[in-house]
Amino acid sequence: MTDQEIIDEAYAQVVEATWNVLFGVAVDKRPANEMKQAEKRFVDGVALARKVRDRAVELLGTPQAGPLS
Repeated sequence: MTDQEIIDEAYAQVVEATWNVLFGVAVDKRPANEMKQAEKRFVDGVALARKVRDRAVELLGTPQAGPLS
């Protein structure tokens, strides 16, 4: 398995985990405010996962790269 495949798999696992939380809230028919919070956490979680995934890929191609910002 290549580094890229490992990173892609890890990203997919994070998205799946955030999806499962959102789906669980929807299935449980939680109050609207809880659904809104779950939706925000889902969007924020996926955005962060993308940022970290992209940075990890960048780091593999850049020997002297700096920290996440």
